[in-house]
Amino acid sequence: MGKALSVARSTIENEKREEMEKSLRMLDFMETMLKSKMESFTNSLKHPSDDTHQVLLGTIVDQVTEYTLNATETSASEVVNRVIDHFLSKDIISGFKEVITYAVHAILNNETIGESYRQEYYLLIEHNALVRIDILFYKYEFGSNGITDQLQNIFCYMFYKSVIPTKKVDHNLLIYTISKYINNTSEHQPHNETIKKYIKEWKDFRKDLEADDNDKEDTKSDNNNKQDTKSIDSKSN
Repeated sequence: MGKALSVARSTIENEKREEMEKSLRMLDFMETMLKSKMESFTNSLKHPSDDTHQVLLGTIVDQVTEYTLNATETSASEVVNRVIDHFLSKDIISGFKEVITYAVHAILNNETIGESYRQEYYLLIEHNALVRIDILFYKYEFGSNGITDQLQNIFCYMFYKSVIPTKKVDHNLLIYTISKYINNTSEHQPHNETIKKYIKEWKDFRKDLEADDNDKEDTKSDNNNKQDTKSIDSKSN
């Protein structure tokens, strides 16, 4: 009887060991796959395909990449909202959170086994600059039992913020984005004159910066000319 129990115990331990090793291999595979998804998403932003209808990515100024296990709509929304609080200024957070909460709701309520994702981008005005927010939500659902009894899904999200040169943006889209920003930060519907005033202030601000750049270039050119003159005089002597 003792031998039979020993064999049974050994069989159970081997089964558990095999199950554990299988789970670990699956987790390693998932980690590799997540890294691949993140790299693919990042590359698609830094090297976009030719698409005249898409607003090009600007200079990336901030990014967040995280993943969590056994995500629920509530837990994921709380984490993502904290990221948004860090990621954006207060005057545009409220409306943006509503949009993101809907995206989180859609992907986490999709119970299809396997992978699902949402990739979106938004144009916003922040700190007097045109900003593009790129977001990837990715989830892998393992099914009712999961890899183990404790793991049902993996949820990953990436946020990228970049500043867009306004010269690359269609004028109609720029006017729409500015109007939307003024509307969201004002109690009243923006009047055309208000929009024009904002655009003029924006242009004046840019002109000041361009004038400063031109002054620096002129100074640099003058210094180079003086250096060349000194070299010529030195050779003459």
